[in-house]
Amino acid sequence: MGFLYQVSLVIAFPAILEIAWWFFIMVVAMARGQVSICPKCHSTHTRRSTRRVWDSFFPAFVRPRRCEDCDHRFFSLHSVRYTGRPRRRFII
Repeated sequence: MGFLYQVSLVIAFPAILEIAWWFFIMVVAMARGQVSICPKCHSTHTRRSTRRVWDSFFPAFVRPRRCEDCDHRFFSLHSVRYTGRPRRRFII
């Protein structure tokens, strides 16, 4: 193998790992569905987690969540209304 080929493999390997990780999270979130139960401790005390930089690459229907009991971070589906604009709320 040539030197440039080895360098290109070293550069491409982290990108391939990120794509594989993204695909794995998408498959697990789709299989899990729209749940708010922690997969680690089965607690119902979950909340939305703050989005990280890498979470911006996920579609809008995959949301990070965090368990308040065991502090485990996981992903689940979230229903999104893509058609139409959001309704305006009037404050009276």
